[in-house]
Amino acid sequence: MLDFSISKLAVLALLALLVLGPEKLPKVAAQLGRWVGRARVMARNLRSQLEQEVSYDELLKEKQKAEAALKAARDSSIAQGAQISQSMHENPNASSPAAPAPAGNAADQHLPNPDGTTDVGPPQSPRA
Repeated sequence: MLDFSISKLAVLALLALLVLGPEKLPKVAAQLGRWVGRARVMARNLRSQLEQEVSYDELLKEKQKAEAALKAARDSSIAQGAQISQSMHENPNASSPAAPAPAGNAADQHLPNPDGTTDVGPPQSPRA
């Protein structure tokens, strides 16, 4: 784009010396240097800002992916909860613990004897 060789720069410096004179040339060169410095600072700031925007876009995409995964997990857990609730309503005794034995007096309960047999209530008369 801008192809400057040493000879071209020397011709430009000589031309500037002739046009501006020895008094104005240092002031113009200093001003030109300040402009070049400002242009470099602006280019560096622009590059930094573009890198931040690209980084922000990448973070935004990652955030959207994470939100989608979270929504999918939430929907899945809600569906599983609904299935569990539905199965509990269809068969309520399937998941409930066994009912405790009814309380009564010791004579009504079937307790083992020392010989391993059980007595079932009071003795009954044999039927003939």
